[in-house]
Amino acid sequence: MKSKKVFLLFFVLIIFLLYAFLPGVFALTLRVGAYQDPPLVFWDEGGQVQGLYPEVLEEIGRREGWQIEYVRDDFSRLLDFLRQGEIDLLLAIAYSEERAQVFDFNQETVWLNWGAVYARPSLRINSLLDLNGKTILAVKDDIYYQEMLKMVSGFGLDCRFLEVKDYQAVFTLLARGEGDVGVVNRLFGIRFGAQYGLEASPLIFRPVELRFAVPRGKTRSCLLHWTAGLQSSKRTRILCTTVLFIATWRCTNPGRCPAGSFTLWGLAVGRCWCFFYLSGFCGLRLLCGPESSGKPTAIFRKRYCGVAAQNHAFLCTLTLKG
Repeated sequence: MKSKKVFLLFFVLIIFLLYAFLPGVFALTLRVGAYQDPPLVFWDEGGQVQGLYPEVLEEIGRREGWQIEYVRDDFSRLLDFLRQGEIDLLLAIAYSEERAQVFDFNQETVWLNWGAVYARPSLRINSLLDLNGKTILAVKDDIYYQEMLKMVSGFGLDCRFLEVKDYQAVFTLLARGEGDVGVVNRLFGIRFGAQYGLEASPLIFRPVELRFAVPRGKTRSCLLHWTAGLQSSKRTRILCTTVLFIATWRCTNPGRCPAGSFTLWGLAVGRCWCFFYLSGFCGLRLLCGPESSGKPTAIFRKRYCGVAAQNHAFLCTLTLKG
């Protein structure tokens, strides 16, 4: 009997040491889909995945001990991988009721976006009717492309659509004259439109919430839920807001240092602090798998900070045009 207790104690000690010194053995490995949509998510020439969404995910993963394995591909193919359960999570995907029937989404928005129409300066596009007879470049399965199809059909316009793999291809072909107008998201357009010699039209449409998505009903994947709360201290709220502001600036202004404008920093942090102090901040609740009767489940709760929708316009003004 005594030998059994010694053996059990020795076994528990070995497991503890393995968990302490070899965390990778027990770490949750997530296969995460990444596509080219700078500055939200993209990879550089060396294949390193970067962007606002990877930074947020990697910070959570660092605290939780996750192993993150990126799967780089076109957005359309990644949607198929997510449907088939070949990846565990997809970054920066626009939420819609139709997609919510196929995927599970986190409940709080990380970033707000909407569609924009770009063209060469020689072509004036002032209204939707000006698209009649034009060739429109768009990304396959993109939510703004799907909305543009509905609008064009609703007005009975005669347009030709060319599907490409990403927004960079839209602007590249548009600059070469292989199309008349291009449909992209507003953030990509603001960031890269001038580099390709393109101008934004007054047309904006389909505001969407960009979230994280996992295969529907897959218990292996971790579903991220944003929930409101006041459990964090004021210091944590200020710190989280500042960290997210820094990540946003770094992703939207590569090579530029925001530290030179102390006034903007003071306004940004002050405004965000006031908002979070009065109305609370957005925390992150991580649920791994459903609860089962009579058995403990792997439910971990952590609080992380996110930018609320009311602060998006202010942050975008500072980061994109500051």
